Amino acid sequence: MPLAKAAARARDWIVDEAAPLWWARGRDPSGGFVERIGLDGVALRETRRVRVSARQVYAFAVAARLGWSGPVERAMGQGLAFLRGPGRSATGGIAARIAVDGTILDAGPDLYDQAFLMLALSEAQRITGDPALERQALRVLDLIERDLRHPSAGYEERRPRQLPLRANPHMHLLEVAIAWMSVGTSPRWRGLGHQVVAMCRDRFRDPETGALLEVFDGDWRPLPGADGDSVEPGHLFEWTWLLWRWQALSGEPTAAMALRFAEIARRHGVDLDRNVAVDEIGRDFRIKRATARAWPQTERLKAGIACRDWAAPGSAARSEAEAEILSAWAAIERYLDVAVPGLWRDRMREDGRFVEEPAPASTFYHFACAAAELSAAAELAAAAELATAGELAMAAERGAAVRAAEPVTVP
Repeated sequence: MPLAKAAARARDWIVDEAAPLWWARGRDPSGGFVERIGLDGVALRETRRVRVSARQVYAFAVAARLGWSGPVERAMGQGLAFLRGPGRSATGGIAARIAVDGTILDAGPDLYDQAFLMLALSEAQRITGDPALERQALRVLDLIERDLRHPSAGYEERRPRQLPLRANPHMHLLEVAIAWMSVGTSPRWRGLGHQVVAMCRDRFRDPETGALLEVFDGDWRPLPGADGDSVEPGHLFEWTWLLWRWQALSGEPTAAMALRFAEIARRHGVDLDRNVAVDEIGRDFRIKRATARAWPQTERLKAGIACRDWAAPGSAARSEAEAEILSAWAAIERYLDVAVPGLWRDRMREDGRFVEEPAPASTFYHFACAAAELSAAAELAAAAELATAGELAMAAERGAAVRAAEPVTVP
C-alpha cells in the first residue's frame, strides 16, 4: 500500500543515510554536535546554538528505535556530556549560544532551549531506562518554574524579560509533557501538559477564526497591527499532532480545536502548485511569506496522521487525510534530493528553487519524528487491514457453515 511504501522509504533514509552521516560527520571536536553540514558533506565550525545538541540526542534515539544499528548510546552520550558540561548554564539548564572556542556567548536561560533539553532526556530514558534522567529533567522543570514563571499564566521567554511572548516554546513544553508521560513516573508532566493545552485554548487561539496566533504582549494579549499579523502553517500542523497525542494520553478532548488548526493550514497554508506548506500567512489567511522551509513539510505529514486517526474508517475524511500524508511525503522527498545522501535542503524560494546553503542540524529532529510517526501509522494500518481480512474470512466461514446447515429444497 502507498502508506507502507512511504514509511519504508522514510525509515530507510533515517537509518541508512541520515543517522550514519550525521554521526560520522556531525560531531563537534569540542563536544556535542555541529550546527550545520555543507551540501558537500563538510561540517562547519561556527558559533552554535546549544539546543542543537539536545535535538540531535533526540534524533539519534529515534533513529535507533527505527532500526539504526549505529552506536546510539555513544551518540546520546556525545550530546548529553556537552549539555552537562560546556553547554551548561550556571542556572542549571543549558545556555543559548556557544562560540567555537567554548566561550558562552548567551547564557540564557531561554524557555525554548530548556524544553529541548527535557525532550532529549526523555528519549535518552526511553533507550536506556535510566531513572536519573527523569530526575534531571524535573530539575530543569524546577528551573523554569522558578525563573521563568509568568505572573498570570504560562512562562516568560527569558530573564531579563524579553518581549514579545510566544506560543511556540509552550508548544514544545506540551511535547515534553507528552514524551515524559510515556516514559516517566512524575505526575508533574500531566500537570504541565494540561496547563499548556489550557493556554492554547484560552490564550493562543484567535477567538474569531480559530487560528493559532504566534506573538503576544507581556499580558498575553495578541499584538495589534502588523506586529501580531502572523500565523504559521507549520505550527498549526504541529499543534494538531500534539493535541492528538495529548487527547490519546490524557483523555482531554482536543479534536475540535486541533482539526480547525489543520483545516486552516491545509486550506490556506499549502501552495498547491508547489505542493508545499508555506512559512507564514496572515490573520486574514492570505499568504505573507511564500517561502517554504523543510520542517513545516514534516509537520504537515504528522498532522495528516492525526487527522487520519480521528476520521472514521472508510470515510471521505480518512481518504483525504491519507492523501494529505502522501502529498506531504512527496514534498519532503524533494528536500532530500541532494548530492550527499543524508543531507537536505532547508529553504525553497517562491519560484520553487532551493536556496544553496548548508543543511541545519536542527531539522534532523523534525525528519526523525516524522519518520517515526509515519512508520507507526503504516504498521497500524497494516494491522487493521489484516484484522479486517481476518474478520471477513471468519464471516465467510460462518456463512458457509450456516449455508451448509440449511435444508436443501428439491424442486
